[in-house]
Amino acid sequence: MLATIHRGLTILNPPATGIVGASYSHQFMGFGGATPYHWELRSSLPSGWSFDASTGTLNHATSITDATPFDMTIYLRDANWDFDILQTFTVNIIALPLTLTGDLPNQTAGVASPAVDQQDDGSLSPFPGRDRPDVSMD
Repeated sequence: MLATIHRGLTILNPPATGIVGASYSHQFMGFGGATPYHWELRSSLPSGWSFDASTGTLNHATSITDATPFDMTIYLRDANWDFDILQTFTVNIIALPLTLTGDLPNQTAGVASPAVDQQDDGSLSPFPGRDRPDVSMD
């Protein structure tokens, strides 16, 4: 199999997926043309996000609070002004599953879990409503 290689410029790595509750940093990498590259952000970013044009890095320095994906457009030009590329990426943000800790009832794979009720003092009861004077079991 023969491959034809065209001279040009490309952005090699799409943005990594972000995680709610974590900071974020992704450095884009260019390939082709002459270095150093010139990076530009050609779109707006959501609040808390920044783009470092000197390194081609997308950042969110504090914990991400919103799992909404967003699009961003990057312009990349080589040092000799011979090649350039304008590319739009989607940055996906996910929220990890909820992890419960504390005294939970024993679990068996494949068996439905009993309901768990959080008491006023923060403790958990596997018997919803039975330990609470404000709930009737009638």
